[in-house]
Amino acid sequence: MRRHLLSISLLCLVLLTVASSAIAGDAAAALNPELFFTANWPAPDASPVTALEQALLDHLNAATVSIDAAIYDFDRPALRDALIAAHNRGVRVRIVTDDEARISDSSKPYYDVLAAAGISVVDDGDATRIMHNKYAIMDGQRVWTGSTNWSENDLTRNHNNALAFLSDEVAEAYQNDFNQMVAGVFGNAKSASPTTTFGYDGSPLEIYFSPQDNALDQVIAEVAAAQSSIDFAIFFFTDDSLRDALLAAQARGVRIRGLFDELGAGNASSDDETLCAAGVPVRIEQTVGKMHNKLMVLDAGGAAPRVVTGSLNWSAAGDVRNSENIVIVHDADVTQTYTAAFAQWWEETPPLAGCGAQVEAEKVYLPLALRAPAATPTPTPPPDLATPISTPEPTATTAPTGPCACSGNLYNCDDFSSQAAAQACFDWCMAEVGTDVHRLDSDGDGVACESLPLGWRVVGAADIGD
Repeated sequence: MRRHLLSISLLCLVLLTVASSAIAGDAAAALNPELFFTANWPAPDASPVTALEQALLDHLNAATVSIDAAIYDFDRPALRDALIAAHNRGVRVRIVTDDEARISDSSKPYYDVLAAAGISVVDDGDATRIMHNKYAIMDGQRVWTGSTNWSENDLTRNHNNALAFLSDEVAEAYQNDFNQMVAGVFGNAKSASPTTTFGYDGSPLEIYFSPQDNALDQVIAEVAAAQSSIDFAIFFFTDDSLRDALLAAQARGVRIRGLFDELGAGNASSDDETLCAAGVPVRIEQTVGKMHNKLMVLDAGGAAPRVVTGSLNWSAAGDVRNSENIVIVHDADVTQTYTAAFAQWWEETPPLAGCGAQVEAEKVYLPLALRAPAATPTPTPPPDLATPISTPEPTATTAPTGPCACSGNLYNCDDFSSQAAAQACFDWCMAEVGTDVHRLDSDGDGVACESLPLGWRVVGAADIGD
């Protein structure tokens, strides 16, 4: 979708720590599961440990028996050190990751240090898919999951969420998935989960893994069951079956709002334009970081409020090839917390100009539409969510003339919908600045993001990328 790229000062999102655990030692007024949102500092390398990261560190540091973690991007020093410290105190630590992430310029040094310390690191060994989970199981009792990679960008710059569960049953569900991957079984070779529905803290909880549990079908089923409202915030959304389910929900009177990431919305197969043309209110983030959530809040004010979140982008690649997970939390308090977070993001995002019939006339069929780099202000702590945020007037800036910006390390391989898209960015920046500034060519052979599927798509073609 063609529109002016705006350079907007940081729209700080509060980090909500809406629950406490035995680790925190504060059980008063606690929600279960614990919920966290990233703080979105403008300069990842200079930012302090955020509350979300500190909560994850607390869980890792509290482990006494085992830590099993399935993680994608990994370049955060404090988390690396916590895993090594756990190993050194006798905790069994095992890591599952993606083969391309394992050797990427940003993550390889961190995985190498773990391996050198004697920690098992297993990758999926298949360039046609990605191990895209972001979860950890501690002591067979506690589970950390959500959309947040263990990386500088995701912990400090991008918009993400995380949940922490305390439950033997939930841990067992994740352990079943992890045990298959650590044994070298990935993708469609994995067995379906024995149980996907649980009772948790007095409410139903559903857990699904991709590809073995058809997780995206579960998201579509929740949309089909929606009665009053659906709010979603998503990185990549190219699955037309889910799009059609949303349009059907709108037709029966469900109020729908959608918040897209700018990079994801620039994909030629993104469903933002079709939804917009059908009258669904759509906004596209214009913040320093990415809208990396994969989040849907349904019927928040109704009798059956629920939240869908996890690592799964709404695409064929996420559903049928990649290793992913989602949770569906049926709980009014949890739903209200996510509703408040979504409301904050929605209010901070300008309405999309031309959201209607003229969209198709304005459309430019390019593989990517990337934001121009914004000036990096001095980080300031995020405010309380209840505190109104004053948004500076946006200043128009000139969009990059190539397929991506080359001013710094802005993108990872999972930001691109295909290998061709990543290659176009890689080639452009090599010509512009003479270096692989985004570290997309992990093995130095001139081919970027070899784990991604090849080729561009035309609008309406089958989805091939994450």
